[in-house]
Amino acid sequence: MARILIADDELQILEVMVDVMEGAGHEVVGVSNGEEALQMLQTKEFDVALIDVMMPRLDGYHLAQKLHSFPNPPRVVIVTSRDFDGDKHALQATGVDAFLPKPFSNRDLLDVVSALSKKKV
Repeated sequence: MARILIADDELQILEVMVDVMEGAGHEVVGVSNGEEALQMLQTKEFDVALIDVMMPRLDGYHLAQKLHSFPNPPRVVIVTSRDFDGDKHALQATGVDAFLPKPFSNRDLLDVVSALSKKKV
């Protein structure tokens, strides 16, 4: 199974995502802001990072940009409730692998993680 980092400042959403991923057998770390996510990514290797765009201390855009400098960055999924169509090209330029708009179903979450963790070899 995959090693997954989930970063979302909405604690209810974070808890649900962690529960769903753990229930599917993944190793999961959940954090509530971008700085915590960056610290975790610097100390431990992850296969997939689910990153909310609007977070305190370091937003998802800047976090995704910082991942470019990592020797073995995780696959990145941007999770957002914002209408990000205008920002999609800028986000893709940061190396984002997928987008997961809120609200999403547990199946949507599992499918995107499954697809990306299979690609990471």
